[in-house]
Amino acid sequence: MSSPIQWNSSLAIGVGAMDDEHKKLIALMEKLYQAEESDADFKVQAQAFKELVHFTKEHFEHEEAYMEKIGYADLEKHKRIHVELLRKAVEYYNAFIESGRLPSSLFDFLNLWLLSHIKGIDAQYADATNSKAA
Repeated sequence: MSSPIQWNSSLAIGVGAMDDEHKKLIALMEKLYQAEESDADFKVQAQAFKELVHFTKEHFEHEEAYMEKIGYADLEKHKRIHVELLRKAVEYYNAFIESGRLPSSLFDFLNLWLLSHIKGIDAQYADATNSKAA
């Protein structure tokens, strides 16, 4: 199982609150990874996974509220992407609950999602923010 990404300055989008939440998402991914790597019992892994999914949902809500506040043109598209990502995260969580084991592709999915999401579509609303501030 691949290890989760680590925060670095290349992931910063320049929107402080969102950068802080992205750092927390990465920390929660690391917590889940460490629980799995240390063979923590099912309850510990389930709690770490549940916390990650819950905070992901919370982060998406904050991000969408921020985009609405700045009048981001692609808000509806971004919301649809959030719905799909959350659906996949819940699908992985449900597979874990049913099998008692973290799916082997989980961290590949999480890493790809977080990297492409932050550097891709999140960077777009950050650019929109920065261009309005200029």
